[in-house]
Amino acid sequence: MNRSQGEAELRRLASLQHGVITRVQAASTGLDRHQVSRLVRSGRWRALGRRGLALVGSPTTDLHLCAAALRAQGGRATLSHDTAATFWGLARFRSRPVHLLLPHGTNPAARPGTVIHQARRLLPHHVVDIEGLRVTSPPRTVFDLSGTLSHRWRVEDTLDDAWASRLVGFDSMMTTIDELSGHGQRNVAELREMVLTRGSDHVAGESALERRFHQIVREAGLPPMSAQVDLTDEEGWWGRVDALYPDARIIVEIDGDRWHTALRHRQRDTERRRQWAEMGYLVLSFSEQEVWHRRDHVVAVLRDARRTRIAFRRSA
Repeated sequence: MNRSQGEAELRRLASLQHGVITRVQAASTGLDRHQVSRLVRSGRWRALGRRGLALVGSPTTDLHLCAAALRAQGGRATLSHDTAATFWGLARFRSRPVHLLLPHGTNPAARPGTVIHQARRLLPHHVVDIEGLRVTSPPRTVFDLSGTLSHRWRVEDTLDDAWASRLVGFDSMMTTIDELSGHGQRNVAELREMVLTRGSDHVAGESALERRFHQIVREAGLPPMSAQVDLTDEEGWWGRVDALYPDARIIVEIDGDRWHTALRHRQRDTERRRQWAEMGYLVLSFSEQEVWHRRDHVVAVLRDARRTRIAFRRSA
């Protein structure tokens, strides 16, 4: 592969990775280090420390900055702590500076705008891929934050926030705590006590938005819907739904603006709803704006769906 073809392949890779690549990826295209250095000197590419490259002119979005921070560490890092919390839509966190988790004992590349944390243990299932970026899972994110947040109330708020949005639960948190106990993490005992206090049957409190929805259902004379229901089958747990008509097999999801627009939530909700549809449920979703300001629309959709589903199930 000549230099022109090699750079074309680099641009293709960068287009899939928010404008950045690692030098290892550059070498995989057949370009040697001298050719890569010439690309940097040409002004078309920018060096990210000794391990990464950024395509000049790529938009400097939060995703680009996160990708650049990851590639600068040569693919060894994972977005974590405050930055991971923003990916999961948790409140009161910011993506900048970019927080990264690296294996304990590695020599991080110094980079402005980056906060480095080192972990003695990072299991494969503690990391998920979001739009090509490595991000700590929700339980691991809450666990890590419990060791850096300075006040107990902030840890509890973060745990409750993640629990209320169905990102974590009793089993996932206890598993993560057990897996990481004894690995130098602060506040393990305190976090364990918080999770145990909530218990395996804990259901996070309904939001004002969900309370408004159930009020609409009552005022319309419709049968009440069960709130915060766990869906399970012979394969296990499939998630918790906002509201359920078991007899009509209708699920209602209330899309609050913050959850609905969070980066990861759109992808996660699409997959969950596809699974529920395959299980034979009709999944309805109402936006925050509809619940607060389009009451008649919510009632009409729900009433028609219930009537149709009941009639269909009786005729089946």
